[in-house]
Amino acid sequence: MARQCSINRRPGPFGRTLSAQAARPHGVLGRALGHLWVRETATINDHAITLLDPSAEHTVLDVGCGPGRAVAEIARRGARVIGVDPSATMIAHAERRNRVAINSGQVQLMVGEAGSVPLANESVDGVLAVHTIYFWPDLGVALRELRRLLRPGGRICIGFRPAEQRLPRRLDPAIYRGPTSDQLSDALGEAGFIDAQLNEVASAMIAVARVPERAATRPASREASTT
Repeated sequence: MARQCSINRRPGPFGRTLSAQAARPHGVLGRALGHLWVRETATINDHAITLLDPSAEHTVLDVGCGPGRAVAEIARRGARVIGVDPSATMIAHAERRNRVAINSGQVQLMVGEAGSVPLANESVDGVLAVHTIYFWPDLGVALRELRRLLRPGGRICIGFRPAEQRLPRRLDPAIYRGPTSDQLSDALGEAGFIDAQLNEVASAMIAVARVPERAATRPASREASTT
């Protein structure tokens, strides 16, 4: 028990600063963290992108796109990509990384939050969100918003460290507020997603779920059409 308390205790001032920067990077430290995340999150992002399986016919929304590496990888697979992030610093970083694709119209980047994305209903085929769910003020609101944006049959992939795992000492639990695996599965169902599955990747999980296909309209009977 003493070991668990030691691991889960709040970090010192530097750890709290790093955690706050992770939620909304800014300034010199935010830019430095962006460079670090390109390498640190590559494995889980690549796994999530593979599960999402984007193609040239798809439009994918990357929620919390950070420095834009995942945006670039999705675009490399031919899909159109929209990246949103609450940090203007990260959007600027992602713009530099994806300048050619932005100029061609394949990539669009904007400052924004998961719970309020300025896009039309059913305008994307896939949603990617890796290590950003901790910072969403309201999980249910965000998932319902992302469900609104997805076309029938569209998929969502959420990479996260579930709450049943111990946080590394450097992360502040007052800022990194993630759900358990079961809580996320339940929240996805409540938001209208189906077929939720959990995939282990290193010390994290990737939750994958989809939007139901639109029900086929039954043609009117001949009798009904002649009356």
